[in-house]
Amino acid sequence: MIRAAGQFDLLEGERRKDEGIGVTTDNNLDWMANAIYLVDVHAPHDRHFMAEEFRAYPGIGSPKSPNSWGALTNLAVRRRIIEKVPNTYSKSSSVRNHAHEYKVYRRRKY
Repeated sequence: MIRAAGQFDLLEGERRKDEGIGVTTDNNLDWMANAIYLVDVHAPHDRHFMAEEFRAYPGIGSPKSPNSWGALTNLAVRRRIIEKVPNTYSKSSSVRNHAHEYKVYRRRKY
């Protein structure tokens, strides 16, 4: 495979992603513990949703870093609370996200 030095290394990219999620989680342990509980309680069973909905859950509060929202979503997927809907994206309703498309999730069936 031909590639420029330091580019297109999937394994290194995954390693750095995992490292970043770990750092973000470690810096927000109390918030993350409460937030993952609330995702498990409130994630809809009857429809698809976007992770941005987590921000509106009662009692979730705000993390120290905005990166924590992505770490929360990844943790919920890894704990098999939610799963990505394959090849499905929707535009964000957040004005700050400028209608960017994000993955769509569903409650994982047990």
